[in-house]
Amino acid sequence: MKDLIFTKDEQWLKKWDDFVVTHTKGSHLVLSAWLSSYATYGFDFEVGLIINEDEIVGGCGVVIPKFSFFKFYIIPHGPILSEAYVQNFNPVLHQLKKRAKFLKCCYAQISIPLSSNQLILRHTYLPKSINIEKTGFKQGKGFKHVYCTYGLNWLDINGINDESELLACLNSHARRNIKTAYRNNLILKKATTKETIKEAYELVELNARNSGYDTRSFNEVKESISNLIADGLGFFLVAYKDEVIKGSAFFIKTSGSITYLFGGTLKEKPDLKVGYFLHWEAVRLAISGNCYGYNISMGGSKGVLRFKKQFNTEQLFYQSPHYYVVINKPIFGMFELFEKYLKRYKKTISILLSKFTKN
Repeated sequence: MKDLIFTKDEQWLKKWDDFVVTHTKGSHLVLSAWLSSYATYGFDFEVGLIINEDEIVGGCGVVIPKFSFFKFYIIPHGPILSEAYVQNFNPVLHQLKKRAKFLKCCYAQISIPLSSNQLILRHTYLPKSINIEKTGFKQGKGFKHVYCTYGLNWLDINGINDESELLACLNSHARRNIKTAYRNNLILKKATTKETIKEAYELVELNARNSGYDTRSFNEVKESISNLIADGLGFFLVAYKDEVIKGSAFFIKTSGSITYLFGGTLKEKPDLKVGYFLHWEAVRLAISGNCYGYNISMGGSKGVLRFKKQFNTEQLFYQSPHYYVVINKPIFGMFELFEKYLKRYKKTISILLSKFTKN
C-alpha cells in the first residue's frame, strides 16, 4: 500500500474536498473549510492522502487540538477509502498512529461510519469488513471537544421523483404545517454575500440564546461558511416575509445526500411555520438533485427531535464508531484529570482552549 501524504497545500485541499463530496462515505466533517474552522480555538489541521497517479483514492481529514502541553490527533469521520483500497484500512490506521506520535500527540482518535443498515449501506462500512482491534485502537471516545460522526438522521428518498409522493407519506400534522407555511407567502432566498450570510447566521445565534444552548459566534465561522458557499458545497436558505427575515438554515451537499447543519427561526405569533418551509425546501432540492436521502442531523432537544421526526426521518446510529489509542500515557492521564475541572466551564471552553494555545 502507498504511504499517506500529509499536507495543507491548497491544491491538494481542493482535490481532497472534491474527493469527499463525490465519495458516498464522505462527510462535511472532513472538508477543508470545516477542519480549518477549528483555528478559532487555536487548533491545527491537516489531511492525509493516499495518491495513485496524481488522484486521491483515500485519506482522512484531521483536527489537531492543542493547548498547553496537550496535543491530540482527531479524525472526526473516517478514514475514507475507495472500494479497491478498503482492504488497506488497518495499514492506514498504523500510519496514522505513527503520524500522531511524530507530531508529539498524546492521543489519537478515529470515528468510522460502521453500519449494516440497508438504508445507508452506501454511506457506511460493514462492521465485519474491518478488524480495528488488531491495530491497537480500542473502542471508546476519550476526547469530546471535536464533534465526531456517530450516525445519520435519515429520510430515505431513493426512487422518489415527485415531492407530492413524499408529502403524502407524512402524518396529517406535518402535511398541514407544510401547506400552511406555503400559504403564508414566504419568500425563499439564498444568502451568498457577506451581509446576507451574517444576517442569516444572526438568527442561528438568537435561537441558541433563546433556547439556552451554545453555538459558535459568527466571527468564528464566517470564513468557513463563506468558503463552503463559494465552493458550491454549502448553501444558506433564508425565508423572508414582507422583506423581513424570518428564518434561515445551512446545508451541505455531499455524494447522494443533503445534510442540515444548523438554523434558526423567529418565534412569533401567528406561527408562520418557517422551519417546515426551510426543511421542505431542502427536501425538494434533494429530490431534484437525485439524492438518495436527506440527513436532518442527529441530536437536539426533545422538541427538536419531535420536529425532525415529522419529516419521517429515522435516527440511524453507527455501530461502535469511536476508537482511540493512547500514545503518551502520562500526558493523557494528566489531561483526564484536568478535564474533570474543564467540564465545569463548558460554556467558556473555547476561550480557555484559546488562552492555553501553544504553537
